[in-house]
Amino acid sequence: MKNAAAVSYIRQLCCLGLGGQIIMPELLRALHAFIPSASNMFHWADANYQMSNTYCENSALYSLYPQYLKEFYNSKEVHIYKVGFSEAMRIGHGWGNSERLGPDFLSGELFNELFRPNDIRCGIEATIWENGRGLGSIVLNRGPGEKPFSDVDEMRLRSLIPYIAHGLRGTRDLRGEMAPSGESGTLIVDSQDKIVQFCPEGKRLLLLAMHFGRIARDAPSLDSPALKRLSANLRGILRGRLQPVPMLRQQHALGEFVFRAYPLGSDAQPNGSIAVVIERHEPLPLKLMRNMSTLPLTARQREVCLLLSYGYSHSMIAQRMHISKHTVTDYVRKIYDKLDVNGHEQLMKKLVAITIH
Repeated sequence: MKNAAAVSYIRQLCCLGLGGQIIMPELLRALHAFIPSASNMFHWADANYQMSNTYCENSALYSLYPQYLKEFYNSKEVHIYKVGFSEAMRIGHGWGNSERLGPDFLSGELFNELFRPNDIRCGIEATIWENGRGLGSIVLNRGPGEKPFSDVDEMRLRSLIPYIAHGLRGTRDLRGEMAPSGESGTLIVDSQDKIVQFCPEGKRLLLLAMHFGRIARDAPSLDSPALKRLSANLRGILRGRLQPVPMLRQQHALGEFVFRAYPLGSDAQPNGSIAVVIERHEPLPLKLMRNMSTLPLTARQREVCLLLSYGYSHSMIAQRMHISKHTVTDYVRKIYDKLDVNGHEQLMKKLVAITIH
């Protein structure tokens, strides 16, 4: 995705009205095409300027927060960053670019105890500011051997602040249709219902499903009542009992997490190990936005597709976009021609079915 297309996509994403938590995974993913980085993260601020929640692309970083909050948050970090998180939320700017922090940053405890072991060499930060207060802080990281962030990178990130602030304020009702985000992972549970093995994505999704919505002041636990219920249901079925289907849905601000349990091994023993597959589902508009970014559609055509997915009629789309109904019909006809589909149902199926790697 070229820079112009990347920033256009980010702006559109922030204008969906869905709210900051539900768009954050996609927003951080999209930023890689605009400003290359190894991993991105976002920290939310509450009404008292305190850090209230976080989302990290690199799930290993979640385990650092208990130490960070205990030893550095609004204390030692002031000497390193020249400003603490809460003060940055009050005044509207944080530490900016780690390259300007000088040698004390690389020789300090924060870098050597938390960042270096997790392959973070440098970063840039922007405080998301609106109506005289900070809403949160977005951070982009690069690893050892990667080019440090430039002033241009920092300027690009700061140019997005008004759009990200707008995106954080969205309040659209999320009870509509959900679609698989493409994120899935697997855990292996033993006969005692303890997790004995997991892929990185499985661990990440379990942590997000269980712990998102609060900042971790203690080491996040993988002990999940949901997994125990799944295990009990599946083992009961394998013993011939009437039990609920071993599938659970858990929904919160990051979307819907779907857990499914299956016996591991061809003999399907009730006391055997179990594989638990976790998928994250997201609001359909997010999936459509991401998929449409790969198609030869103009910005206006993408907007028409999105409104069609909401169930808008041609007349309603015309009113929403301040154009004539005839123009909407022309847009729809050209969309059908470009994507080689014959109607609304085929269009929606095609837009949802695209897989992006």
